[in-house]
Amino acid sequence: MARSAETSADTAASRLTTESTKGGYETTMSKKMLRAVCPTCGTDVSARCNCQTIDIDASKIPPEVLKYHARTLLEAVSKAFEDPAVVADYELWLAARNKAEASR
Repeated sequence: MARSAETSADTAASRLTTESTKGGYETTMSKKMLRAVCPTCGTDVSARCNCQTIDIDASKIPPEVLKYHARTLLEAVSKAFEDPAVVADYELWLAARNKAEASR
């Protein structure tokens, strides 16, 4: 029974290796590890590949687009702060930040 489970895992791993290239990232899998590889430089994405970083000139973004994104972000943050756990985490972060600033 253990032998067929290992064979199934090997088959699933080979199928995943050959079939999963979503969003430009190649996903490979050994029996116990799953990793994504940057399609440009081949770096393991968990290693924080920087080859695809871009510079954004905010002065070229139209004001109506900035307002749309700001409104969307504000709605998401407001919704998140309805959760008492988020508020508690924020208060802990704020206290630590204030303490660090006071010690400067």
